[in-house]
Amino acid sequence: MAEIAVLSHKANIEHSQSALRDLVFRRDGPKCLLTGIFFIGDGAVIPRCAHLIPFSVGSKVRADVPHKSVSPFLRRQTQTHRAIETVTGNLVTAEIVHQFIKDPRNALNIETNAHDSLDKFLAWGIEANFVDRQWRYFFRVVRRGKVLVFVKARDGEEILFGQGEDDDEIDRPDPNIRNLHLAVARVLAALGIADVFDKYLEDDDVDEWHVPIYFGGPFVSDDVLMRRLEALAR
Repeated sequence: MAEIAVLSHKANIEHSQSALRDLVFRRDGPKCLLTGIFFIGDGAVIPRCAHLIPFSVGSKVRADVPHKSVSPFLRRQTQTHRAIETVTGNLVTAEIVHQFIKDPRNALNIETNAHDSLDKFLAWGIEANFVDRQWRYFFRVVRRGKVLVFVKARDGEEILFGQGEDDDEIDRPDPNIRNLHLAVARVLAALGIADVFDKYLEDDDVDEWHVPIYFGGPFVSDDVLMRRLEALAR
């Protein structure tokens, strides 16, 4: 229990990615929940700790005033956070994003191909349903052609979190965050915006040495991001 407390402090306060990864190992066990591949032993792959709400969302700052002149709370009230609050009916607020951003409730360990399908292409999500007095989680395909081949989970298949040795002591995934991510992925795919994101990534690959920031990064204001997306969509 003491070791878990230390890891939680490192993950949430010191923003240690390795500590967050270790916490998720302790909750979910030593293999990728989507590919079935183990992270330790023969044939092991390197784990990627994925955030359903990206860490950059929690780190965004307002563009209308200098960073240091704004209180920590107001710095989190960007267009991105206001949109999240509106879409979820305040089930996921800017304060919740800040609280959960480096927490196991917002994370899972997955193999690289599964991570890229999620992070780069928004190709799949996790649906949380309250069934028989408990939350259950299901894999949902959003962009079938972008789900990379190593992902063995099928649409509608249940994802069994909590297979690790310390599951009872570590928070399960937050259902509101899971459903928010899935809803965003579905809307972007339905409107064709996901294809614009693909073009953004392709342009960055071609001109990678001249791109000072990554897509949606913590130091990219919402205004700058929207202007670039609008240019790509023309």
